[in-house]
Order: sequence, then structure tokens, then C-alpha cells
Amino acid sequence: MPCTDTTMTTIYVTISGIVVPCDVTKTTSCYDVIHMLISNSIKRDYAMFESISEKEKLLPMKSSVLKVVTS
Repeated sequence: MPCTDTTMTTIYVTISGIVVPCDVTKTTSCYDVIHMLISNSIKRDYAMFESISEKEKLLPMKSSVLKVVTS
């Protein structure tokens, strides 16, 4: 059954040193966020990292962005 929760939450993503607001739902994955941000740019390899207290952790592409943000 598809998810019907479309509540949007704004997160802020840094790409190439620029902070970009990005609206996500509970089903938005890291892959989805990357695809939204680079869909019109040169194709390269990208990854998302969780950054807490100057420590970075590579996030799996299928992980839910909101689960990471709220954990």
C-alpha cells in the first residue's frame, strides 16, 4: 500500500559549499535528495553524509532522510 503521508519538512543540504533548502517527506530517501539537487548538472558520483559535531557518517542511499534527521 503506498504511503499517503505527504507532510513536508524542510531540511538544509550543503552542496559545493552552498546551503540549499530541500522539502522532504517521510518516504524521501538520500538518493531522492541527491537526484533533486543535481538533476540538471553534470553527472558525477555523489553521496550524503550526516554531519554531527564535526564528525561525518556516510548515509546509505536508501535510508529515509527524515529518520536520519530526527534520530
